[in-house]
Parts: sequence; structure tokens; C-alpha cells
Amino acid sequence: EIAISKTDKTEEDVTESMFQIAYNEPYNDSTNCCIRKLTPATTVFVRVLAYNQVGTSQFSPVAQLATIGTAPSPPSRPKIQQKRGEAKTGKERASNNILIEWKQPKETNGAPVVSFTVEAYEQIRSNDSKRGNSNNSSKEKGNNKMQILYP
Repeated sequence: EIAISKTDKTEEDVTESMFQIAYNEPYNDSTNCCIRKLTPATTVFVRVLAYNQVGTSQFSPVAQLATIGTAPSPPSRPKIQQKRGEAKTGKERASNNILIEWKQPKETNGAPVVSFTVEAYEQIRSNDSKRGNSNNSSKEKGNNKMQILYP
């Protein structure tokens, strides 16, 4: 029988009631098993005991292992709003700003989120497309750099 406990405690803090049976199969010349679907970035404590026709052994000393954390789940779909404000230069229009908002990932998988990366792609519609000219309906924005502002 193999008993495990998943916790953020130290070995000294793990109590008898925290362990649960993870494996209990008849002996078949194998002294190993695989425990699947453990929580990322937790400490797993494991102990083993043996049975025979006469009785049950004591548990082995406790072994511990920290499981590997994994990447967080994705943030929510961003919401985009037109951001109105004063233009900084005469060439810049106030409506050229957007506000992007999103929600934290539902699962951080054992490690806190420390940063976000926001990527943007900007496609400009040419003036010809407004007049119905289908030969030049859109083009990618080339060397024009978007300005990113942080809150």
C-alpha cells in the first residue's frame, strides 16, 4: 500500500489523517507504481507499507517531492474600448487610443502570474476602400510604431 499527502506543509507538519491510499495491489514482483494527475507546484509526501500472511509492516519513512509547476491557463479574451482623451500633438487625433482589459487566468497552476504580454496587429483601411475601390481595400501598417502606455 502506498499512501500520499499533497500539501504545502513540511514533513514534520504532515499528520496521519492527511495521507490517502494511492496504490493497493497484490504483489507481482514490482516495487514501483505511477501516481498520476498530481497538482502542479505542490509537495507530495509518500510512504509505503507491506503485507504478508502474518500481518502488516510499519510504514516506511516518509519521502517527499515537489511537483513541477506549469504555465497558467490563458487570461480571458481581451475587451477593447475606444479611449477618448486629449491629443498630444496636432497630428494625433484623440480617438486613436484604445483601452485593453482582461481577467486573470482561472488557474495559475501553483505559481503566481508575474507579468503579461499584450500583442497587437494593426491593419489600416485605405481611403480608396471607402470609395468602393476593391483593388486596394487594405494594407498592413508598416513602419508606423504603436505607443504602449501602462497604467
